[in-house]
Amino acid sequence: MLVADVQARANVHDSAYEAEIDDVIARLLPVVSYAIRPEALASGESGLAATLDDGAADIVAGAFLAQHYRRPELLVSLMVGDLQLFPRRFDDPVDPSGLVMQGWSKLKAWLRPDASSPVLAASGKGIPA
Repeated sequence: MLVADVQARANVHDSAYEAEIDDVIARLLPVVSYAIRPEALASGESGLAATLDDGAADIVAGAFLAQHYRRPELLVSLMVGDLQLFPRRFDDPVDPSGLVMQGWSKLKAWLRPDASSPVLAASGKGIPA
């Protein structure tokens, strides 16, 4: 998986985040790989490989954005006179962009039946039903 793929999905085009994205890739790619059935990973079919890469990139981009949105400087309120600015509130702080769920949905057909427990623990998000 390339950092550029994750940056494009997260709409982040600043090289300052490359190391942080690399860290998220290093942390989550083994978890995603474990969750996928071995025969799907070993398949030489290019379409399947592209689908698996696409789903994994969504999961990593979503995890990166969730991590980014939890930064303290983004949670500060500001008041100037009568004007008050509040931080953006997300319906789902674990997956504010929806990319994690979208990625698991793309991978659902190729997931191991027993993969939900480690995947839930590592990504903070369940596999969609």
